[in-house]
Formats: sequence, C-alpha cells, structure tokens
Amino acid sequence: MRIRPVIILAGLLLIAGCGGGDPEDGTGTPASPTASETTATGAGAAFPEGEPLDLLLLAESSRGGIAERYAPMAAEALGREVRVITKGVDDGFAGGDILAGDTDVREALDEAEIIVVHMFPGGFEPDPMLACLEALDQAIDDPDSIPAEGLDPPEVASIDDWQEYRDALDEVYSTIWEIRGDRPTILRAYGAWNPWISAWRQAGVGAECNANDALHDQVRQEAAEANGALFVPILDVINGPNRDEDPAPKGLLAEDGMHLSETGRDALAEALAKAGFEISQPPS
Repeated sequence: MRIRPVIILAGLLLIAGCGGGDPEDGTGTPASPTASETTATGAGAAFPEGEPLDLLLLAESSRGGIAERYAPMAAEALGREVRVITKGVDDGFAGGDILAGDTDVREALDEAEIIVVHMFPGGFEPDPMLACLEALDQAIDDPDSIPAEGLDPPEVASIDDWQEYRDALDEVYSTIWEIRGDRPTILRAYGAWNPWISAWRQAGVGAECNANDALHDQVRQEAAEANGALFVPILDVINGPNRDEDPAPKGLLAEDGMHLSETGRDALAEALAKAGFEISQPPS
C-alpha cells in the first residue's frame, strides 16, 4: 500500500529517512578505534582519558542506520570507543518546552558527548509548503489532471513564515546546552533532502517548491549555527550542489521513493564525518 505524502508530511515538510527498520532505542554496539589510533588526540583529548564516548542521534525516522554508520568514523577520528544511543522523537518538535517531559531523552543528552540532531517541524503548518505538498499529492495520484501549463505556482515563503519553527529549534538547542553545561560536547545537525524533484517539476511548481524547501533548510542552518551546532546541508549531498538533482536515479533512495537507501545513508554519515569532530561552543 502506498502512503500518501500529504498525510505523512503535512507540517513535516521533507523527511530524512531510514529506508529500513529502526533499531531499538538504547545503547547499541560500541564502535572501536583502529589499533593505530587507541590514544585520543585532538578533540578526543578534551574528554576524560580512557572512557568511551556516547553518540546520541536525536531524530525521527531518520535515526535508522545513520548513527551506526557515523560511530565508527567518529571512533577512528577521535581515537576512542564510541557507543551509540538512539532516541526517537516520532511526534516531531512542536512548541513549548519540547524536551521537558522526556526523561529518557534528557538522560541521554546528559550522557552523550557527541550529539547529532535532525529536527522536523511537527505541529507547524506553513501554508506555502502545504501547497507544495498538495501539488505533490496531485502529481503522484492524478497526473492526468495537471494541465499542460502546470499548476498555479504556490507562494514562496519568507523567513518570517518560519519564525514559530525557528523558535522551537532554538528551544531545543537551549535545552541541550542547559543539560550539557560546560562539559565538552560535539554538537552537529543535519538537514533534510528533497525526494520529489521530478514530481514537482512535472506539476510545474519545481522552482517555487524547491525555493520553499531551500528556505526550510536555511532556517535549520541558521538555528544550528546560532546555537553552537555545526550544520551539515544534506540537500547538497543528496540533491547535488545546485539542489536540483533527482536522487532516485543515483540510487540514493529506498524503494518507497522517500527514505534513503543504504547508499544514501552511507553518504549522509560520510558527510557528517567530513564536517570534522571539533568541540562545539555554546552560544555566548
């Protein structure tokens, strides 16, 4: 049974995915450094000597398989054993004190020296993006109904349309630093990708909807960088440097056409590792 994009994604925008089953939440198999790198150097030396590091991926469905690929790269770079902790936030990030009542996640944030965050706007409904999702639904469900000249182009959002989402992101990062305090922390964030380049192009709304999607990624990046996290733009990795390439022909999507394939997940983890492992600094 095919899942309708609008049902999944209203208020969610673009997803980052797993392409397979999610691992059980909790501590996974440790990733160990190579024999030649058992002594911590560089950023690894900032942590207590001889102790393993915990890696927390805080995300929704994208958590499947990403941390497990990233952990060995971190272990090799830092010269430390790296243990995986994966926590899901399946209801998304809506307003309010998002992490206040989630004891498990707060405990994981307290334990993890390496934190990777992927946040989608659960509970928010920016109208311009919903129009793009409706166009997507029509292109997939009833392509014959699309006129030759294409659908009426949706409005391109402004940065102000995303303020509620930005406020929520800021609150998530604020909570992370509140819990971590002045302890050394490697804080990373990654964006989403666009699996619907071809469908939007077919509907005649490619330029506007790709622009809206890029703005969504810009909000993520600005929030991350303002809060001491290094942001990895996955749109550049999966959709190419101009963010206009269909990832499916490149083998980066799973069979469902939305989530990442094994190859796509490898590319995401490699992009995170290429960003380096420097210690992050909380905002002043």
